[in-house]
Amino acid sequence: MNPERPRPETWPVWCGDALQASQLRDYSPAWAGHSHWTLGLPDTHWPLALLTTWACWQQDPQAPARLHLLAHTEHPPSAHDWASWAVDWPTFQPLAAECSQACWGLLPGLHRLVLAQGRLHVSLWVGTGAARDAWWGATPHQTWGQPPTRTQPTTALLRQKLVAPHSPMAPPILVLGSGLAGASTAWALAQRGFRVRVLDAGTAPAQGASGLPVGLMTPHVSGDDNPLSRLTRAGLRMVLAHAQAHLRVGEDWSPSGLLERRMSGKARRGRWPEAWLKPHPSDALALINAAQDWFHPASAAQHQAAGLPVPEQSPADEPKGIWHRQAGWMKPAALVASWLNHPLIEWHGQTTVTHMQSHGQTWWVHDQQGRAHEGQHVVMALGPASAGLLQALLPQAHWPLEPLRGQVTGGVMPAPGYKQMPSHPVNGLGSFLPGVPMPEGPTWWYGSTYDHSRSEPVCLGQDQDTNLRQLAGLLPRLADTRHTDEANPTNLGTGLRNWAGVRCTTHDRLPVVGPLAEAPGVHVLTALGSRGITLALLCAEVLASQLCGEPLPIDPAVAHLLRPHRFKKPIKALI
Repeated sequence: MNPERPRPETWPVWCGDALQASQLRDYSPAWAGHSHWTLGLPDTHWPLALLTTWACWQQDPQAPARLHLLAHTEHPPSAHDWASWAVDWPTFQPLAAECSQACWGLLPGLHRLVLAQGRLHVSLWVGTGAARDAWWGATPHQTWGQPPTRTQPTTALLRQKLVAPHSPMAPPILVLGSGLAGASTAWALAQRGFRVRVLDAGTAPAQGASGLPVGLMTPHVSGDDNPLSRLTRAGLRMVLAHAQAHLRVGEDWSPSGLLERRMSGKARRGRWPEAWLKPHPSDALALINAAQDWFHPASAAQHQAAGLPVPEQSPADEPKGIWHRQAGWMKPAALVASWLNHPLIEWHGQTTVTHMQSHGQTWWVHDQQGRAHEGQHVVMALGPASAGLLQALLPQAHWPLEPLRGQVTGGVMPAPGYKQMPSHPVNGLGSFLPGVPMPEGPTWWYGSTYDHSRSEPVCLGQDQDTNLRQLAGLLPRLADTRHTDEANPTNLGTGLRNWAGVRCTTHDRLPVVGPLAEAPGVHVLTALGSRGITLALLCAEVLASQLCGEPLPIDPAVAHLLRPHRFKKPIKALI
């Protein structure tokens, strides 16, 4: 500790005075009785304001279950910054350590930092400009150091939309589907205290496209840092935190990192924004460090570890390969199981939904056995099957949800001496995942194909051939010891396995997330495409935040791009 600075017992006096002015330290604080509370932190000294508010909130028995804090900064704090702010305040030190661990990869834009075991959410905007100002102005909040105003969301306003979540008399929220989309939505709502009933046609969860044996979690990289790139980074931040807390590393998932190859002839060759390579001198170091928390040009050793030749030196700024630090593989079924493992979630299998009807403020969902399920809200998360229910509900709407069949091929890992085998996943022309534990032992997987002509999850011999041929293109050394039989071009062992599933996508390749204005109480979460592992939890948080009146975890302008009504034809309610 610094002996020259005063050490008050709890927190800085000026912070305590501001909380008192905010009516958060009264005998009956302003946030008492509310399910959540949103507070905008000051422009200057916001980290100390954050730590003080967090300490006040966790010590108050009347505090809301969920606290949202808004902040913005031009220069994200470092680990040293957090430690220095807490050095004179012992109460703050464990809180500052948690903030320090969460503050990585803070590129320009909005970031959602989840703290205090998921109960404290910090929305931090990095940078300045009109987009930041629009986000700040569009997010209702109490201003730190001032009494609450009518713009602050209240429990009374929330209850206009929802029956109190903890009421035993409240009908549950119905979630249709228990793949990645449905299970993540059920989790996000249950975390907010709502009873959730999940209805699924299968005999077990994750039997559709989410039954993929193993898949990649990796960010999308684009030269203009487009919405998909920003969504995947935000989604990865969330799913990595969940996996670290709830899944078995090395068994259910692996944060191994990933090498993305730049393949000749590909339209997108792994470019990233020029500003991240040559930032303005005033913010060069911070921006480069934040970008490298996510990805950086792959080294010679990383290419060699993938069995690839070291790229020739080039004067071009773009790398020959990209190393994604925040990437790896995940077993979707394990992720789904972790989301459904919540005391407020009921799972009902072999329940095929046929139609829906509204009765007053509630919805009745009917299944093929003639049963009716009552819910105060309904979330459609059925992948391609969502289109039929949506079309029946709103016949004049336009629902361009496209089924996209994909097939992966795998096998048992070769003997350890097989030197051509990479030690980490590689993508760029499909994706190769080595060393995935399965009941039969460590396995490898490659895929997947993209088939718009079939909507059934059938495995085809021609797709296995395509996968093996493309694998040889992605990792040529795996094909160095080819058989003469062209139907089996690689020496990766016998007993190849195939798996096929049907994903849901749209023409703009963005998910569909949000409420249906023409059918109040109905929400949609679908079209995660081939990025369900990365995007599901983020999209579920967007939906739950919209439903509960909480701050969005992503830029509202990006959330607007995901709305169900973004398609061309107008929607007219006929229910």
